[in-house]
Amino acid sequence: MADWSFQGPCVDRIITALDQYKKVCFSSPTGSGKSRVLSTVIEHYLRHGKRCAVYTDRKVLRGQLVRTLTEHGFEVGTIAAGYKPNYDRLVQVCMIKT
Repeated sequence: MADWSFQGPCVDRIITALDQYKKVCFSSPTGSGKSRVLSTVIEHYLRHGKRCAVYTDRKVLRGQLVRTLTEHGFEVGTIAAGYKPNYDRLVQVCMIKT
């Protein structure tokens, strides 16, 4: 999975936190592999029969997330103003008001 040595432990920590708290804020610098880490976390939960929601507060990031997750093979729905929701998708990218 991991491209860089820190990504594997990062995935493990996110999964542990999600199992305990249900909500996690994940951030890291540009180019550090957030999408790769996120994809691995999503794969874990889909294998366990769960659905996943990823939240962002920026339209440009919503678009990037949808593209990247689609490129990683996920069928992604969008929950945001101006978009028709597709609740059948197991992975949802959601906008929050700021």
